[in-house]
Amino acid sequence: MPLLVCFWLFAILTLFRNRIYNFITRLFPNLLVGNIEIDEDLDNYFNTLDDHDRNWSIKEEENCRNVLNMRILHEDTLSKLKTTHMLKSHMIGVHTYDILANPLYLDDF
Repeated sequence: MPLLVCFWLFAILTLFRNRIYNFITRLFPNLLVGNIEIDEDLDNYFNTLDDHDRNWSIKEEENCRNVLNMRILHEDTLSKLKTTHMLKSHMIGVHTYDILANPLYLDDF
């Protein structure tokens, strides 16, 4: 019986999700998706890298180009890494979208 009730509840919610969503957003307008303004006062990516992360990215690119004969970064990106320096803000955590660059994910993977 509990599975049957859950099935019908799920079916009704699935079929009428748009109407339910519209009703809820009329009652609570703050829940409307896309109505959020985020201003975190973030600096440019290249200006948020500390020296360790910047050097790591440069050495990784140089190693890929020399040993593997392969490019990861564009020339413009590499030159920006070499010429810019960290300013007022600092990126915390892993500085790339490479999932294996994070040691915790690397161990799990």
